[in-house]
Amino acid sequence: MIGIVTDLAVGGTFTDWSLHYLNDDLETYNVKSGWNKLVDTPLNNTNAHGFISNQPVCADDVYKIIDKLQNVPTLSFHSIYCHNLLELDNPWQFASNSTNTNALEHLFASCDKIIHVHNSFPLYYVTVEHRGAKETFQSWLQHFYPDNEVLNNIDQHSIWDVREQLALGKHSLTSNTLPSIVHPNVYKLDCMDLWTRFENEILFMFASLGLKLSKTRWQKWLEVYTHWKTQHTKRVNFIHFADKITDAIVNGQNVDLTAFELDIMQEAYIQHTLIYKHDLNLKTWQLEKFTNTLELYNRLEKNIHSVNTGI
Repeated sequence: MIGIVTDLAVGGTFTDWSLHYLNDDLETYNVKSGWNKLVDTPLNNTNAHGFISNQPVCADDVYKIIDKLQNVPTLSFHSIYCHNLLELDNPWQFASNSTNTNALEHLFASCDKIIHVHNSFPLYYVTVEHRGAKETFQSWLQHFYPDNEVLNNIDQHSIWDVREQLALGKHSLTSNTLPSIVHPNVYKLDCMDLWTRFENEILFMFASLGLKLSKTRWQKWLEVYTHWKTQHTKRVNFIHFADKITDAIVNGQNVDLTAFELDIMQEAYIQHTLIYKHDLNLKTWQLEKFTNTLELYNRLEKNIHSVNTGI
């Protein structure tokens, strides 16, 4: 059994499908639906969930899935894909550290090999687009800002007021981190390699795991991967350029921002950095979109909000 353990929503399902597809598997076993023909592409409009992984949501699922997989014979391998476990009755609450650790340690002990996909780029999560759930953004706001009238009723307020309320917030950008992984056969896969150059990284990953990579399926896999990684391009660009955009505003440089297609969360992060790091703010009345850094420079003013600056 191979375990795929990742940070939240970074591409674990695509990694899981890739393992089986490039191993020349014809079918995979899912604990809910039994044996399924392996699809030639897992992609839909927003993610790779056309392939159904054995994915536990809470700690109890880990034990149940592993118990079932261990009792189903296979000529290839079973896989289980797990990211940050949640409380059973609260989809916004990560499981306690002890619950999370105990379940994952059971997973490690049950798997012959582990792939650890680690995200060291918290700006990846600064976006409205959570790959398919349109209701997620409003639910997220209501959970983390329950007493903020503007953020709980965003359709009733101007976009510049919503943006500033987000910018003033201090909600952590980082996801709940996984416990340390101790395993004799673990392959550590950095998310940036997964999002941008997996066609190179997967060669080393297969060799490290002792798997033979399919030559007949390689070209088709490459076509699918090339399309899949475009779903991450906007986030990856923001990771690389967020600080440079902020510096360009502070220094009065002229940079066209339209190519970045910034959403309101990303714009709010830029305004947040101006407030908390530079003690500056923007005159954003009637500013519906950040399109140019020089225009934003001309809107700079001294921050008047009572915040602890200097982050």
